[in-house]
This record gives sequence, C-alpha cells and structure tokens, in this order.
Amino acid sequence: MRIPKTLGLLGLAFIACIASAAQPSDDDVVANAFPPGLTLGKGVHGKWWTFATADLNHSGQPLLVALYTNGSRAALEVVSRSGSVLAGSQVNGMKGTTGEIELADLDHDGTPEILAHLYAGHGVNRPDTWVFAWRNGALTLVSPMQVVRGNAITLLGQTAAVDLAGDGTRQLLAFPGAVFDADGNDISGDTIVYSYSNGALQKASGTYVYADDFRRSTAKPEVSSGAFTSAVGVSTLHVVQNDTPVTSGRITLNGTEVVAADAFKAKAHAFTVPITLAAHNTLSVQLEGQPGASVLVMIETPRASQ
Repeated sequence: MRIPKTLGLLGLAFIACIASAAQPSDDDVVANAFPPGLTLGKGVHGKWWTFATADLNHSGQPLLVALYTNGSRAALEVVSRSGSVLAGSQVNGMKGTTGEIELADLDHDGTPEILAHLYAGHGVNRPDTWVFAWRNGALTLVSPMQVVRGNAITLLGQTAAVDLAGDGTRQLLAFPGAVFDADGNDISGDTIVYSYSNGALQKASGTYVYADDFRRSTAKPEVSSGAFTSAVGVSTLHVVQNDTPVTSGRITLNGTEVVAADAFKAKAHAFTVPITLAAHNTLSVQLEGQPGASVLVMIETPRASQ
C-alpha cells in the first residue's frame, strides 16, 4: 500500500520529535548528575546548579563543568554529555546558595582552570572563589586556603583573571572585600596577585592598594573616578590593556595628569609611570578612541617616603 505523501511527512516529523525528546538537554544532564552526597536537610534551601561547557580533553567533545549546591554545601563535577560523571570534588567548607562558573587558562597550556564563585551571604559581588585544575581526568583544588576545625576556608573572594605581561599567561587578581569609610573611600586593603605555577596558585611579589577596570562606553568620552586611602609614599601606576586596546586617554591623580594621551598611542600591552600617593587619593580616567576598549589600572602599595 502506498503511503500518502502528506502522511509520510507527518510520520517523519513525528519520528523526529521522538528522537529529539529522547536526547536530554545539557541542563537535564547536569540536573540528573546532582551529587547524591548533597542531601537535603533542616535549614537547606534545595537543589541548585549551574554549568559551563569546555573541551577539557582537547578531543573536540565539550564536557559539562557543573557547580552544585543545596544551600549549605557545594560540589563541582565534570560530566559528559551522555551523563557520565567523570570527576567530582566536594571540599568541606565549600558552600553558598548560588554561584557562577568561570573558565580561565591561568598557565597558558590550552586547558582552562575552573573558578567556582559561590555566594555565601557576604554581600553583593562578594563571592567565595575556589580554583580547580583539570589534570589527567581529575579535579584538583589549587587555590590558597586555610583549614579551620576541619573545614576549608578559601582565601579568594572577588577575582579577575588578567594577562598582565601580554604573553598569554593570566594572573589572578584577588580583591579584598569591599569596605568603605563614611566619606566613600575604599579602605578594604590590598589587592594580591597570584600566579599559577608548580601545580598551585602562588602569591606574586608586591601588592596593590588600588585596582580597577575602566571601559570606553559607546557615548562620548566621560571621566570615571575612584577614591581610595593609602599610606603616603612613592608608588608605581600600572596600565594594562584588555582585549580591545585603548588608543587615546588621560589619567589624573589628585588633580595632576600622570598619563597623557601619547602614552596610549604607543600601543604597548602594559606600561608604568611613577607616582606619589597621599593619604586620600582620587584617580580619574578618561578613555577615548574605539568604543568598548578598556584598561586595567593598578597602583602598587607605596614605599614609605624618605
């Protein structure tokens, strides 16, 4: 018997729907892999997860990097798209109600490290950050931490992965918790730079009393400012170009221009200028040129005045 053409098309469409329904979405795969160890109990909010995709094995087959929490404890897993849990890590003390996954290649080897940002009630944009490396099919915790009463406490909060030297290797800026005085001055402490080497994040030399990212908007150039307190003394201001470089701009410190437009025209990935800091400082940045361009401005913790 000959099947009418219209019925044949409908049949094919029906078969396609069945095939589509048989293939779970990435979110379904991640949900089904929720760690059984994160059982729900008294005071626990419930199941929550997020994930990112990455070709960790350089096989052309992206894997699912999933962050889970039940509100009191959290875990990280690497899951195949077929649903197999390839590796997992549950660190005592790793917790939060929600979180984010960030992938950043910190040692320029082609495999990203995994930054798990977990929000545990410290405030807006103040996560606890845990850094894991994917090595030989396993997750390894590589971020600095302390162990208190059997629980791990991460030393990382808000972070930014930045190529400071322009060689493709990213360092991790670890910002202190945001604390301001009554006048709005940032008194939260120094920013620390970590480099990933010898299988762990290591403190780099020097600290920074100020660090912030400035972006050229699509509107006409505007001046952005930041206020901070510091010990009085001689210091160094670092300007680091981001992915879209700035071709023109000006930076002033306490009303004095310290970086002129010509400094950006050299198109260097990074450059430094000597400065002197007061007890209370105001940094102003005006970026010109292509919209979307941005720079990182960092100021070293000052050396004491002679």
